[in-house]
Amino acid sequence: MSLDAWLTLALLGATLVLLVGTSLPPAAGCTGMVGATITPAAYQTNLMVYEDGGYTTLDFVKLGVPLTVIVGIVTIILAPIAFPF
Repeated sequence: MSLDAWLTLALLGATLVLLVGTSLPPAAGCTGMVGATITPAAYQTNLMVYEDGGYTTLDFVKLGVPLTVIVGIVTIILAPIAFPF
């Protein structure tokens, strides 16, 4: 993932923090876990099915980016409820 993409996601997280009114740690956690679903090299089981299943890196990106955005938004909204700061 390029530096521009990381910075964009960090900016998105910071913007959501300001809109929701929570603190920065939940957004930092969301930004930190972003690579786990976007790249096949992020976890060993991804690599196990990568070649045998006939997947491409684009397949991981197509599913991983929307999933990461959804998880990030839900986490930023629910974190202050579960863990009041």
